Amino acid sequence: MNGEVRAAAPADTALAERLVAAARVLAAADESLAAGDRVITGSVVQVPVGAGDDVAADLGPLGRVRLAIAASVAP
Repeated sequence: MNGEVRAAAPADTALAERLVAAARVLAAADESLAAGDRVITGSVVQVPVGAGDDVAADLGPLGRVRLAIAASVAP
């Protein structure tokens, strides 16, 4: 976060149940998974973020994903 590693952990590789659950949610919205889709089924680590933070996740061979937090939301 903001150019510094705040947390790291290996990703769980037992994904079958998560993918089935994701497919059910998508089916309820008349959508589906297709071969080659990439699915993020949950967070590997949890780090608090706030307005102005720049967050990146390195997913190894799948690449990186980056998110800029523009504004905070009241709970």
